[in-house]
Amino acid sequence: MDAYRKEERMLTEASEERRRERRMPSAAQRSAAIRRGMNRAQSDTRRRKGVVFAGAGAAILAAGALLLGYGGGSEESPMPQEPTKQIRAEDMLKLDQTLEPFYKLVSRNDPTLSGAMQRKAVMAANIVDERDGFALAVRGMVRDSRSVSLFYTLKSPNGDRLSLADPELLNAADGGQATFDDYSRPSEEFDVFEQAQYGVITLPLLPKYGESERFTLKARAVSGRSDADDRSLQTFEVPLTLASTASEEEQLVFEQPKMFEVGGRKFAIDRVLITPLQIYLSVDEEKGESFSWLVNPRLVVTNGGQEQPLTKSALWLYPGWQQNERYDLVYANVSGTGHPDSLKLSAQGVAKAPEAGSVLVVDTDKSEVLKAPDEGYAINWAPNESGSRNLTVTYPISSTEWKEGQYLFLDFSFKDGSGKEHPIQLNQNGGVSESMSNGDGTAYTLVRLEKSDYPQPLTFKVKEAPGWTEDEQEIKLK
Repeated sequence: MDAYRKEERMLTEASEERRRERRMPSAAQRSAAIRRGMNRAQSDTRRRKGVVFAGAGAAILAAGALLLGYGGGSEESPMPQEPTKQIRAEDMLKLDQTLEPFYKLVSRNDPTLSGAMQRKAVMAANIVDERDGFALAVRGMVRDSRSVSLFYTLKSPNGDRLSLADPELLNAADGGQATFDDYSRPSEEFDVFEQAQYGVITLPLLPKYGESERFTLKARAVSGRSDADDRSLQTFEVPLTLASTASEEEQLVFEQPKMFEVGGRKFAIDRVLITPLQIYLSVDEEKGESFSWLVNPRLVVTNGGQEQPLTKSALWLYPGWQQNERYDLVYANVSGTGHPDSLKLSAQGVAKAPEAGSVLVVDTDKSEVLKAPDEGYAINWAPNESGSRNLTVTYPISSTEWKEGQYLFLDFSFKDGSGKEHPIQLNQNGGVSESMSNGDGTAYTLVRLEKSDYPQPLTFKVKEAPGWTEDEQEIKLK
């Protein structure tokens, strides 16, 4: 699977995540119920902050970014999958009280940061840059050699909701940009009582600055209202000091890659990086396949005789330590140890590749599917708000296939009935298609075409389609 397909898949998952966010119940309702229960149990009289939900979870930018896990949920889950992780009272009790308001931003779908908060690995801080009544305050920090995560608040002079834009870390020693240009969108939530925007963002570090300890955070404040433009309201520069985690990390580099064979596909695992936050597995794609073919890849970490099974939380789409393009499989290191006793990787199977020459052939005039990768495909052809046309393809899909990203992907272009080739329009995220589950055992993929009277039928090349081969396998890495 090429890099474009990985990025296209992440755009789709980001779009699905945003849909789930819009359907989430109020964070204030959830948090208030939890706190009331804790207060009754402990006669706790501490004042509780009220908040209004304004969207949480990381959406992924097009050229590659942190892809958070497939879990999480809402009142209407997109497909049957793992149970929604609720905010539990016992989890809240583990937190540093000064960081407690941030927990709801990461508890639902970021096991890396929620685990770090529970272990009290996030360093509390109060580093403030205030300019003309605008204030950016870094309230907490946690890092490893590959990323820095910041917990912050934003305030405006009139109490309006703000959002953090274009954050970057500069290395204090040489002034060089220390982070990649692409990053996950901030998870933010507005506190109506404090009139402050609470946020969490993770910035991936360039390899050369993986052990740097002194940085300057540069960022803009823009309006946090959905109907506002991207005009800068204020700019900030915040000095940060974060101790290196090099001594707490372990990197395994195999002289010969460990070959992991699943369902007839071979994966050449050439290195493992273990940090207190995450575990990164890397493959040599010149000698084997991409990790994206694996279905339900799981990592078992053993330390002190205790086994901890981990499910995939991300694909890391940034160049590795040697600046070569590699795609790492990432797990949240919930134990926090950088030197476990052993590691084992297992997988449930592999995704099926479409047959050579697989196509989707449709007649948009009659809204008929003439040929498809499998049974049960249907289409809808309708105008959209931009004046072009939406082609929506609906097809059956299992919860495993959806969770593993096995949806329909089409090529960049299509041919009409006369054989003439036409491009598919790019969507607002820079992709050619958007896919979501319908929550009923089906999913849909939408592409945008120019408004035109195309000679029928239309033929699309199928790059990927639902389907996988079960073959449970395991390999010892350490």
